[in-house]
Amino acid sequence: MGKKLLMKSLVILALPIIFVALLVSGCGLSTALVPLSTNVSELSLVEVWDEVLGVTDMQNSSARLEHLIIHTDRDGMIENFSLSFYAMDSYGQARLCVAERQYRGDLRCSTTNIESLPQGIFTLQPHLLFQELDNLDLVDLEPGDGGLHIKIDSLAGSVGYDVDYTNVFVIENGELRPIRNIVFRSAEPWTEIWISQSSLSQEGDESVVETAPGPVPPEERQSQIWFSSYDMHKADVIEYL
Repeated sequence: MGKKLLMKSLVILALPIIFVALLVSGCGLSTALVPLSTNVSELSLVEVWDEVLGVTDMQNSSARLEHLIIHTDRDGMIENFSLSFYAMDSYGQARLCVAERQYRGDLRCSTTNIESLPQGIFTLQPHLLFQELDNLDLVDLEPGDGGLHIKIDSLAGSVGYDVDYTNVFVIENGELRPIRNIVFRSAEPWTEIWISQSSLSQEGDESVVETAPGPVPPEERQSQIWFSSYDMHKADVIEYL
């Protein structure tokens, strides 16, 4: 699988995808509980996405992902799973969905009516992004002492990324292709996938995700950034390693 950075075993999977939906309607609000297994070695984001859409009646074609955050402990067990997106339902009503992992392991999906789908910075079509990530072998990611942190959101404007500061990759055909330098100058947003090992605080009772203020030697790096192949046409400069 391309370059093996932070690689070993990430144990996060959303199986079995068998739903116990508790729909509570009133004032445009509804809630559904989704069982989310965390003790197996594979995660299918597409399966999670499809099932969340199913219990919320939100339509994939109109979906706009705001963010996805996953945090695991050092053994790869999911401690936090947070998904937020906007979409139309089957009746043409614009809705916001926030799905959060509960303490029992369920994924609680809460939706509410909104006036219209917001215009702003969003990632590319979620199903395409999740399919691309599923084709990548996430089980090879190695958590740090404080776990593993995965964050997906989007940016726009003028931003550059350089291998002197962090390891940068584009996802191509189920592999990570290393990038030396990439620069975006775009009003159209691109998706940023941030992967980081977490370290324990000095007290050892909580995880800390740190961002280095300057260049870090490759052997000391605890994070990397991935881009989707669907966003490469938005970059002004791309130099591969």
